[in-house]
Amino acid sequence: MLMGARPVLSTGARWRVAIAVIALLVNAAHGGSPGVLPWILLVLAFDVAAGATLSARGMREQDRRLAAYALTVAGAVAAGLALVVGPGALLAGLIPLLRAWEEWGRRGIFVCLPSYLIPAAAAWTTFMGGLSDLRLETLLPWLGIAVSLGALALWSERLAPRPERDDALADEAAWLLSRLDGLAGEMRAGFDPATTAEHLLDAMPPLGAQPRSAVLIGAPTDRPVPLALRGSLRIPWGDPRDDTGVLGRAWHEGKSGSGVQEDGRRLVAVPLRNTRGDQIGVVVADSLSDTGDHEDPFQTTVAVVSQHQGLVAVALAFGGLRERAGIEERERLARHIHDGIAQELVALGFRVDRLKRLPDDQLRSEAVEVRGEVSRILADVRSHIGDLRLTVRPEGGLGAAITSQLQVFGAVTGADVTLRLSESPFRLPAHVETGLYRIFLDFLADARRSGTPIEMTVTLRSQAPDAQLFLSQSGSSTLTESELSNHLPRSARGAVTVASTGSGTEISVRLTASETTPVLDERLPQAS
Repeated sequence: MLMGARPVLSTGARWRVAIAVIALLVNAAHGGSPGVLPWILLVLAFDVAAGATLSARGMREQDRRLAAYALTVAGAVAAGLALVVGPGALLAGLIPLLRAWEEWGRRGIFVCLPSYLIPAAAAWTTFMGGLSDLRLETLLPWLGIAVSLGALALWSERLAPRPERDDALADEAAWLLSRLDGLAGEMRAGFDPATTAEHLLDAMPPLGAQPRSAVLIGAPTDRPVPLALRGSLRIPWGDPRDDTGVLGRAWHEGKSGSGVQEDGRRLVAVPLRNTRGDQIGVVVADSLSDTGDHEDPFQTTVAVVSQHQGLVAVALAFGGLRERAGIEERERLARHIHDGIAQELVALGFRVDRLKRLPDDQLRSEAVEVRGEVSRILADVRSHIGDLRLTVRPEGGLGAAITSQLQVFGAVTGADVTLRLSESPFRLPAHVETGLYRIFLDFLADARRSGTPIEMTVTLRSQAPDAQLFLSQSGSSTLTESELSNHLPRSARGAVTVASTGSGTEISVRLTASETTPVLDERLPQAS
């Protein structure tokens, strides 16, 4: 363990070193064989190697403990073979046995004790004349010393304070987190899910003419999310949850398959799995005809997916952690802003109290200033709280978030709201949904500022990766196209228009994969 910056030996390590020293001193005092020295040092070296393996940070916990266990067993075998130099080497057997007891308890003793006794009996029988020549008057003093030292070591180890399990888990977690940065630099795509999925499609074998491929993420009961797309502007296949063919079997049953569809295209679907074997999505590809190569494209596709699915799973897991951390940070900042706004409202209350004592000739100008302060505070509240408390959750989606927020808006303001939703089975990428939702929040805040009863219409059409959001209200607006466009990712190819009409204000947001180029090798925008 560590105390400050200086390493301190544990109680068990001190006892094992002390046993080695006592064994050498007793042998020297009683004229024992000098050959015991290399054996004691060998056993002690195995113990030191086991301790260093347990504290190594470049291995997994399971691998570290397994390697240390093997070194401890090797030390027990060496301690047993040490009896070739006589009974003075009996004390060496305590070193691996104490290590096994300290790290693995009784299970460690059950393995190390036979590993010590069997080589010990063989060594004594071969080099010391057999068990029939064993003299108790020579062996008993060494056995007494060994039993006494072992009992003292076990008693001292029992009295020594042990680290809490939570502390050990915290140390392990801290090390794992510190390794994330280095691992992200070593991985070709880092921890970005979209980039990792693009690399998977890069490695896919050519199936034939006009190939199309995609990486769909989701559990068998979830709506699929296209993480990467090639060869088409939008998802060309039906909802895998309703499919009864190759894609449906891969999505629901986790079975890889290949077959020819009704339109003559050959389709391949391979499930994606994480390290625990849980299905996290499906890789699907099709083409007009086979390549004609001798190599089976289906088997090659399965091999490519098997090679890359671990990287995709890691990127998705890290993305989930990052998303949860972002949500928690937004909540914390929202509370912080709320506390700051509350203090400003208290100050505003003092100004209102002051109005009561002002003469009539000063009341009008002061009231105008107070109204301006109220408008500033409300604008600040709507801007910051709206941005920070985004409610686009992985389990809901953009449509669910807009529906919930619009319902609350209508109930609070009494506005007449109309919502039209047209969503495909495939969701938009998370960063695109977040940008559209921020535009919607700005639209609500702008409508709330009018202070008069209004009529509002919200229309969302989503055909991943394309989307259209149409917003209209019966009042005037202060929003600008440049202000709303800043919410969209730069790679989303979004067009925002704000128009004033005789009936109010209309805002149109359109996202499209491509408008002028033919369908070649289209890629979804990467996460922002």
